[in-house]
Parts: sequence; structure tokens; C-alpha cells
Amino acid sequence: MTKLNEQILEMVNNSSGHLTAEEAFLLAKKKKINVSMASVYRILNKLVSEGLINKVSIPGNVDIFDKTINDHEHLICDKCGKIMDINIKDIKNELEAKTKEKIIKYDLCIHYICADCRKKAKK
Repeated sequence: MTKLNEQILEMVNNSSGHLTAEEAFLLAKKKKINVSMASVYRILNKLVSEGLINKVSIPGNVDIFDKTINDHEHLICDKCGKIMDINIKDIKNELEAKTKEKIIKYDLCIHYICADCRKKAKK
């Protein structure tokens, strides 16, 4: 793995949440890493293909990159866009039981309105 790829992977792994490619690019610039936006996209997608990070595609939004690679679900606030990892116990087993198929991988995004946005709406 190249030094640049390692630096981008380290940024994703040290992030407190999910990063867009643009956020990763801006963080790289802040850390004085000499990289173009196109290279950030290429490296992030390479890291995904190598199974080192996860890409979450949300219709109507930009892709986000996630350091958590094990199966898990996402809560997405439809007002502010905040994304939170959650784990629904045994969902893979439940899906396999209901479909009678072997589930290889899944992406589950659950949409809601977060508490902060609900609070703001009441004002």
C-alpha cells in the first residue's frame, strides 16, 4: 500500500463518523497531505474494493465512507443528514430465514428525524 493510501485510510479510521470524499479531501489538505480531489476519490474506492473501509450509497446524497466494515445499519436524519451506526441484532439471520437465501452483504439505511431537528421544529 502506498504512503498516500495509508494516510487516507488512517484519516477515515480516525474519523469520529462517516466522511464524504470532499470531507476527506479537506481533512487531507488541513493535514498538509498533498493530494488532489480525484486521487481522494480513487483511493477511497480502492480502499473499499480491498475491504478496508465501507462505502454507503444514499439515494439523493453523496456517498459516504465508513470505517466500520462489519455488517451494520445506518440511521439517517432526513432534515440535517446526520448519520449514525446502529446494530439490529440477528437481522441477517432473519433475512435469510424469510427469503430462504444466503445473504452475502446488505446495506440498510433507516430514515428518521433526529431529536435535535424535532426540537428545532417545535420552536
